[in-house]
Order: sequence, then structure tokens, then C-alpha cells
Amino acid sequence: MIAISRGFFTYDLLCFALLENSTASPQRRLLYIVHHIFLLLILAFIDQHARDIAIGLLAEITNPFVFSLLYLEQVGVAHSLGYYLLGGLAVLSYFVFRVLGLSYLFFSRLRMKEHHMRVKILSILPFVLLNYYWFYAVVRKALKVLGVFGH
Repeated sequence: MIAISRGFFTYDLLCFALLENSTASPQRRLLYIVHHIFLLLILAFIDQHARDIAIGLLAEITNPFVFSLLYLEQVGVAHSLGYYLLGGLAVLSYFVFRVLGLSYLFFSRLRMKEHHMRVKILSILPFVLLNYYWFYAVVRKALKVLGVFGH
């Protein structure tokens, strides 16, 4: 499972680097690249409990929704019903699998009494915080698309 996950993250990173629209801001590109490199490093050191791995991998469920939205924007159908539905699914899945799931993983492991587990889980804190930032960005984009938030 870990080997397949490493392959997926490497593939995803290469696809982003080679195929991402050049209109993406340098900050966005850098955050995406750091996110994937950091995740590859975490997979090398994370505790091998099945629940921990499953929660981390479930966070990647959000990718098809996000990349489908980017594709629909590039082909010019950013205001279709499908785009809005995918956007809603992207926000919902991001919140459930990345914000709630990774927060649960972080705080449940932080409460463990073994010191070495606390050190390991603190190593994923930047990853958790990065997902909070990305969720903020996803919600902000959704509000802009809906016209609730300024252009």
C-alpha cells in the first residue's frame, strides 16, 4: 500500500509540474510541490498503523474533484451545473477528509503517552497546517465563484 501511495504521489507531482496551467501563481505552485514532497517524506517515517495510513490516503480523495474543476476552468465551462456540483463536492470532501480526518489523526496521536509517538506525530504538524491553509483557499475560491466574496 505504501509503495502504491508513493507512486501515486510521485505521479501526481510530476503531472502537476508538467501539465499545470502556467496561470497558477508561483505561491500556489510552490505550496503544491512542497505538499507532495513533504508527504513523500512522511510516508517514509509514519507509523505503520493501518488506521493512520488509511486516514492519510483518504485525504487524497479530494484530488479528482479539484483537478476536474481546474480542467473545467481551462476548457471554459466554469459556470456550468457540473462545475458547481464538483465545487460543492470538493469543499465537502476537503473538509471531511483533510480538515477533520487529519485533525483527528494529529490530536489522537498527540494524546498518546509514548514520547516517541508524540515526536512522530509532531512531524506531520506542518502538513496538517498546510491542509488548513488549502481548505481556506478552497472555500475562498468557492465563495468568489458564487459571488458571495469580492472578485
